[in-house]
This record gives sequence, structure tokens and C-alpha cells, in this order.
Amino acid sequence: MKQLLIVLFLGCPFLMLTAQDDSLEQGIALSVIVPDRYTEGLNTAQRKKIQTKVTRMVSNYGMSGLDYLSQYLVYPKFEIFDHREVETQLRNVHTIEAELTLVVMEARTQKVYGTYNMELEGEDFSRSKAINKAIGRAKTKNEDIEAFMTKVRTKILADFQNNCSRLYRDAKAMIAGKKFEEAMNLISFAPVGISGECDDNLQQLLEEAYEAHNRARCDELLSDAKRAIRFRHWYYGYYLLEYYMDEASDCFDSAQQLKQEIVQSDEIKGDETKLKEGVKEEEVQSRVQKRKKKVINTLASTYAAKTHDNQMCQLFKQNCH
Repeated sequence: MKQLLIVLFLGCPFLMLTAQDDSLEQGIALSVIVPDRYTEGLNTAQRKKIQTKVTRMVSNYGMSGLDYLSQYLVYPKFEIFDHREVETQLRNVHTIEAELTLVVMEARTQKVYGTYNMELEGEDFSRSKAINKAIGRAKTKNEDIEAFMTKVRTKILADFQNNCSRLYRDAKAMIAGKKFEEAMNLISFAPVGISGECDDNLQQLLEEAYEAHNRARCDELLSDAKRAIRFRHWYYGYYLLEYYMDEASDCFDSAQQLKQEIVQSDEIKGDETKLKEGVKEEEVQSRVQKRKKKVINTLASTYAAKTHDNQMCQLFKQNCH
């Protein structure tokens, strides 16, 4: 029975991965998924081994690997094309021959960016162990793989640039429809810093979605502000309430009361000018930005995980309920 290991990088513009790798400012986040239908005959440990190999392969060339469906996807298909069992004086030896093919494509249009083939072979005293050997011998780094990954990366980034305006329109419509998590998911896992004005517009939309989420889920903001107060970070807590909470928020009255609690504290004593005493503005802004990044990444990842089964069903006819 011929088996083929195919890995696809799929771009899913309507999706989003775990959080985006902080070190990859202009990187591509790839979901590393191992569908059952393309790895029949393998056990859970062998599927995990393939997933680990593919994750290492993409990370070797400037891309981050995710374990749930995101904007770009990597999936393997493993198929054995030859299995021989040879008798020896001690024990029979099983030899497995397989082929590893990497296929890169865009999910919505199924546009193929490139393919790469790799032959594998493994031998051991059982079929299962021979398969393990074959998977273990798959290269994750060499000149040919580097050339392939570079070519694929270039094509994906070029395709993103050409379609950035479409992504912007989709994200804007999501925000208008109060689908803030979905919008954050869409923008967060797009390559950053490569599309000039369009990329700047996307980052502005991301800020808009974040601010709208704070107003819609003001209980989370209140909780963070209260935590800041407990640790006597008066200005940071006050800043969150002042900047992100407005009269349209359901928590506006609670926010106003909390601000008064800060101002009337023993240290501030009704004098708002004391909020900044001994506080470096850049440190507060750094804390504000860290919170924003954490919230956006968490919401984007949560949305991706929430829609994972639905996307698996659409793409692989798996996890359909």
C-alpha cells in the first residue's frame, strides 16, 4: 500500500494559532495539524512524532508552529508504499519505505504555492518500530528544505500584500458587526510590517477592536484595574479606567466609583496630580501595551480554538458534530 506524507501550509483568512510568536515580528504562524484521514494506520505517538518533526521544520526557517487551526496551516499525510518482512536467524526484520511530500496552499482558494518530496526508509523487528525509524529519519533542515521554505514564505507574503485590502475590509465588517474576537483573530495572525499603508490600517483596526472589546467586556477591565489598585499601582489602574471606559460602557458607573476610590486613597488624598508621583510614564505605557498584547493574543487564540472543530470538519471531514 503506497503511503505519502504530505504537509500543507494553508492560508485561512477567516481564521486565526496559540498566540503569535513574539520574536516573529514579520513572521508567519503555521498551525501544525495531523488529520486522521491522512495518517491511517499510525498510532497516537507516531502522529505526535510527525507533528513534532513538522513543527521543528517550520521553526527552523523563521516561522512559528501552532497546535490548532490558524490563518496558515501545515498538515501531514503519511502513506507507506513498500513494506517487506525478511526472515533472519534471530527475528524477522521489517523494512518500511515511504515518501514525504510537502505541499503549500491557500485554504480559501486552494492555491498551491509549492511542493517538496522526501523519501523515507526505516527497519526494525516490528512494522510499528520500522515506521518510527522512517519518521525519525525525516530531515528538518538542509539546503533543499531551506530553498523550498524560502520560496514558499516569499509567495505567501506576496499573496498577503496583494490581498491586504480584502483582509482590511473583512476585519472592518467584523468590528461593525461587534465580532471583536473574530476581527482580532483575523488581524493578529497576519504577517506584520510588510504592506505599508494597508498594514498600518490593520494595526489601527486592531486597536479599535481592542478598545471596543474593553467597552463590551468591561468586567475584565474592572478586574485588572482592581488588581492594579491592590498592588498600589494607582496611575496604571486609573489610566485603564480613564482611557478605555466611556459612558457607553455598562460598567461606566462602577469605573467612576473606582476612580474616586483611587483618588481618595491615603496616598493620593484627593490630589490627582499625585497619581504620577514617582511613576515613569514609559513604564506605565509599557504595562498598558503588555496588557493589550496579552488580551489580543488570548482572545485571538481562544477564538481559533473555539472554531477549531468546525474548520477541521470543513477541511478534513474530521471532528464534525
